[in-house]
Amino acid sequence: MSEQQLYDRYLPGYTDAHSEDERQRLWFLASPQARYKIHRGLQQRHCEGDDCIRFRDQERAELGPVAWPDLLSLDVALWKSRQWNPDFFGLESSETPITKQSVSANNKPDSYINSYSGERMQLFYESRFVYARIYSAAHYVLMHAKLLAEQWSQERFRHHLPIELYTPSTNERSFTTSLVNINGYQSLRKHFLQDFSDWSESQQFNWLIKLNDELNKQTAAAYIIEYEDDDGIPWIDFVCKNDSALNLIRPAHFVEDIQRIAADSTFIEHQALKLASRIEDECKGKCM
Repeated sequence: MSEQQLYDRYLPGYTDAHSEDERQRLWFLASPQARYKIHRGLQQRHCEGDDCIRFRDQERAELGPVAWPDLLSLDVALWKSRQWNPDFFGLESSETPITKQSVSANNKPDSYINSYSGERMQLFYESRFVYARIYSAAHYVLMHAKLLAEQWSQERFRHHLPIELYTPSTNERSFTTSLVNINGYQSLRKHFLQDFSDWSESQQFNWLIKLNDELNKQTAAAYIIEYEDDDGIPWIDFVCKNDSALNLIRPAHFVEDIQRIAADSTFIEHQALKLASRIEDECKGKCM
């Protein structure tokens, strides 16, 4: 089926639209299922590798991911392209010389931390077209640990203040004092949550470095988390445990390689709970 036939079948009027604004309006109004079917058809026509894989990040896509020996080498090249280099100053990123050089987990740059933090992908997984996100475990665990810690901060606030600070004694209670103290409580709560958020952001990179170092000392593994969104569209989160795992996965044979090292995802769930607990303990001493 040609591209025009795809659009005519699932999005009537799209190919006849007279402006880009009109095409964008039709696309926005299309059902998630129609957009999924169009993406699936386009993916079959414009894709590479065993799995018809496509990276949505423009910078990574411009590097020609499938031609790279592994995910680590691809990411190190992207990381280097983002570093300031006086030899390439003034060149556009597409003009910066990049060679598809293999990098191992043992000879990567000292200050390198991978950038797989939920980047969107599209591919065929076990013959089914899916949307996907790719993470390293460090980014994935930190993301979920922060969500858990934020939930804790919302629940924690009402317990960490002495009740007399925001509730008057019985003989002093009135409609007016109740309003004043409700406002005072909400003001204190807002201040605490903002303080927690600011502190959390300031510590995020430190947590990432420590977690990344811990995981890189462990054996390679990957985690494949399949689910559907609210519209029934299939999604997968691919989580690579460490740089050694990234080193073992070839973009051209992505599914084959990641399935070979797949493990039970309870490990990263446990890691997220452990880090969230550590964040909570640190917060008790720093932002309360």
